[in-house]
Amino acid sequence: MAKHADVEIFVRGCEDARLLAWFEAVAGPARVAWEREGATGYATAKGEIIVTHRMEDGPFDGIWIPWGRSRWGSDVACAREAARALGCVVRCEPGREVPGVRSGDDVLLEIEGGAERVVPGDFGGPDPDDA
Repeated sequence: MAKHADVEIFVRGCEDARLLAWFEAVAGPARVAWEREGATGYATAKGEIIVTHRMEDGPFDGIWIPWGRSRWGSDVACAREAARALGCVVRCEPGREVPGVRSGDDVLLEIEGGAERVVPGDFGGPDPDDA
């Protein structure tokens, strides 16, 4: 079975400027390479980073880093670093790193303020901060 090189995380409540600063901290200078239909591609020294804005019309932005495993090793490791650096809610696939979660479970790991919990695997609905 081939190992995937990408990581994907989901962030809520993070301004674009803060995301760009984090991208540059982990991947070198970044610039917008393209924008289309709710997504933005950033070119960095390490490779492309793609942001899908307001996934499923919910409050989360998806961040896909095709080369991310070479830096973090897992979605969970990337999400933990992102949550610390960005100071916002971050979700990711729990993989095998979260006890009690089985392959195929429709759940995500949510990290907020240093605390971690398993939540249902959806992104829809209104942003609770907009209420």
